[in-house]
Amino acid sequence: MEIEILEDRNNPVLHRREVRFKVIIHKGATPSRVEVRNKLIAILSADKNAFIVKKIESSFGVKVSEGSAMVYENREAMLKIEAEHLLKKNFSEGELKSLRNKATKQEA
Repeated sequence: MEIEILEDRNNPVLHRREVRFKVIIHKGATPSRVEVRNKLIAILSADKNAFIVKKIESSFGVKVSEGSAMVYENREAMLKIEAEHLLKKNFSEGELKSLRNKATKQEA
């Protein structure tokens, strides 16, 4: 699997970077969201606790997928902005609970 960054722009209003990417698949099936997420985190040097893969779209018969990801400045901004279903797709139940607890403690 190879990932190419198509666009990387800063959105200061929402405290995040918005990234569009292309996944080139050399062998096998489309990689999982977790595999793509981990590789993007490494490429972008991002905090795994403030990173969301919004979507990955594939076309039948083509070994290329495109998607978008959000790199937040902090987990609090991510938890306020992102929809619940996207948080559940990107984090396990335990990770999400831990993120919420840490965000609550920092606000207090």
